[in-house]
Amino acid sequence: MKHENTLTWIRNLYSNRTSALLYSVLIIAGGMLVSWLFLGTKLGFSSLIGAGIIASLIASFGHYLALKYPND
Repeated sequence: MKHENTLTWIRNLYSNRTSALLYSVLIIAGGMLVSWLFLGTKLGFSSLIGAGIIASLIASFGHYLALKYPND
């Protein structure tokens, strides 16, 4: 039941192009910041690039869910 509520929440976030772009940017920026805080002191700038790639994949997954499970 909780899984279906999460899918509905993600679908609502990605319901139109403007909010999808906004949330993707927020996810990427947040993911880069968190990863840099945990890894940046050891790995330096390269961890920011890696975190950006990982966060981009997470944002892409949100778009995939929005396309696979469109709102009724």
